[in-house]
Amino acid sequence: MCEKIERYAEKREIIMYITAYLENSASKETIIDRTMKKFNITEEDAEEYYAEVFQQ
Repeated sequence: MCEKIERYAEKREIIMYITAYLENSASKETIIDRTMKKFNITEEDAEEYYAEVFQQ
């Protein structure tokens, strides 16, 4: 249960991070690159999070 909460919290943090960059008019490539580096995730995962922001 604790692991699910941690994954949810990390997901929310990543989405908030991406949203903040979008509000500052950063390019998709910049957002993907910085998200990958900050959260140590793959490009594919970063792109999925990026796409999820637009689905909300």
